[in-house]
Amino acid sequence: MIVDDVPVQEGKTQRRAAIEPEVVASQAILCRALAGQRVSFPVATPVEPVAHSGVTFDPLLFAEARHGRSLVRDWRRRDGGGDSSDAFATACLATAVERSLPSGGIARALVVGSPAWALSATADFTRSLGGGREALLTPGNRELAVNAALWLARLDARIGPSGSGREAPRIGAISLAERLRLTGVLAIGVPAASLAVGGAITLWRRRP
Repeated sequence: MIVDDVPVQEGKTQRRAAIEPEVVASQAILCRALAGQRVSFPVATPVEPVAHSGVTFDPLLFAEARHGRSLVRDWRRRDGGGDSSDAFATACLATAVERSLPSGGIARALVVGSPAWALSATADFTRSLGGGREALLTPGNRELAVNAALWLARLDARIGPSGSGREAPRIGAISLAERLRLTGVLAIGVPAASLAVGGAITLWRRRP
């Protein structure tokens, strides 16, 4: 199992099993459908393709090597107790497999190194964008499930991004400088404008 030791305070880390795989930059049809989509695995295990005559592999997702990332047998135990931790190298987490059949056909399979990637708690988790609109937090999980089903059914012509993960807030992120400017307008500009209008009305009424 792949785990990350994430710093939580000075001199202390917390072990986490959830990771966000990267999409392989490839022209494979499933990779193109997942490009730019966020994918999340609550638990991840490397997938190791084994070369075999008549079998081809198209890696789809991978976990990159990084500081604090390791491969363990029991992620709940940090030291001793039979826990085995190995240095982690970039590893494949999902691959599409095709095998030539004696009859001339091709068998297809999808291998994903996570038992929970397609659960509703992960694939359908949303955040509110306001105005009754919601967006998926991990749209890549749903895209992988839908497009993998189409690929396995040999409906390649229908494979592609559905747009479920392209929903975006109508108002983008506001920078610190913009927030300070907006705060200044609301705290100083609006009251000052009200005083100016009130003064102008008072002077107008006092005209002979």
